[in-house]
Amino acid sequence: MASAVAADPVLEAVVTAVRVILAGRLFDVSQGPIPAQSALAVFESVAGQRTATPPPYVIVGGGTTERPFNTLGPVDGPKWGSLVLVPIRIVTQAPTTERQTHRMLHAIKAGLDGQRLAVNGYGTPIATFEDAQMLTDTINGVPVYELVVDVDVTVHQ
Repeated sequence: MASAVAADPVLEAVVTAVRVILAGRLFDVSQGPIPAQSALAVFESVAGQRTATPPPYVIVGGGTTERPFNTLGPVDGPKWGSLVLVPIRIVTQAPTTERQTHRMLHAIKAGLDGQRLAVNGYGTPIATFEDAQMLTDTINGVPVYELVVDVDVTVHQ
């Protein structure tokens, strides 16, 4: 069995999983006794998709990396695998707080971390979360948060 590129089907599976996890969910996006709530739009990798969508939103991909490996299986059977890192970026802006942004990541992590994914061509892929980093900037006087986490998906053919 020939080696194959896993990044494409893994990215597709992670985008699908995040959309399922967030479907119908509302998150607090302001402060006060009764905070405003919003759903999170989910975009795949491409910056042009989100130009008309104000934060909050989630970007899956846009820097996916793959490290293939040989599992030393038989010549005529499955013996290839890959470690695919898929970035997930949660973008918010004031009045959404940094804590509220972390709660959005919590919902995604709770639904994805340690779970098996349906990745076309691979039998038992598992997603695990790596480091998360909060990036903060002020754009036109408005605080903007971007919480970035890599999801590590290990796949075997």
